Amino acid sequence: MKADLKNYVEQFLEDYIKGTSKGSINNAIRSQKIIDHIHQYAVDYLKSKNVKNSYIKRNRKCQGFFKVKEQDILITKSDKKICTEPEISINVRSQMSSIQKNFDTLYERLIAESVNLHKQYKYLPCGYIYLIPTLGLDSSALKKGKFKPNESYDLEKYISSFYKITGRKSVKGDDFKYESIGLIIIDIRPNNSFEIINDLKYLNEIGRISDQFVRDFNSKFMRLDPFKTIDTLLEIYGQRNDINEIIQK
Repeated sequence: MKADLKNYVEQFLEDYIKGTSKGSINNAIRSQKIIDHIHQYAVDYLKSKNVKNSYIKRNRKCQGFFKVKEQDILITKSDKKICTEPEISINVRSQMSSIQKNFDTLYERLIAESVNLHKQYKYLPCGYIYLIPTLGLDSSALKKGKFKPNESYDLEKYISSFYKITGRKSVKGDDFKYESIGLIIIDIRPNNSFEIINDLKYLNEIGRISDQFVRDFNSKFMRLDPFKTIDTLLEIYGQRNDINEIIQK
């Protein structure tokens, strides 16, 4: 059975809200307990596509061109402590608060990660799953144990910037790009229910993006579809390698 992304995001959000109410959200974030739900989604989805279980490694270090860096999910046949034979790399991140403030630093890290891997392994399909809310959480309220979405950051900048670094097709260049990026945009309602948004028109209706942005990016936005991220990575792997190398028969 294919993993349902919404179920994993629901668990992510439930734990985030619980951590906030208990005043322990920072500890939960640092421990990776909350984001682990999205990691598990990627793992379960790969298993549903018959990727060999023994090849799916969590938190495995990989030798890059510039440095050794831990990958959230790595598909590899190797059992070495530091992998030098990766087949597919997938990393995961969420950003729920101070979104505008931290954009430059996190975006630069995102690019550096891809360059570090593609300079070393030009055929390696690299993917990223990135979760953000339509409105960021109030940092001051979080410190008081309150879950309050109200940060109106530049969402257009996020979408356009992520679009610039996804869709790598040629192995002869574009090392800064990922083969596939999934941008999970969640709209959190007053009762803490949510929807995963994959329609720019809705974001326009709630005042988060402009009419012009919808016209410019409506077709491009599909490239950031989080429901297709892993399928795209497997498809590209199959174009560059024998897919049977990692699929169990």
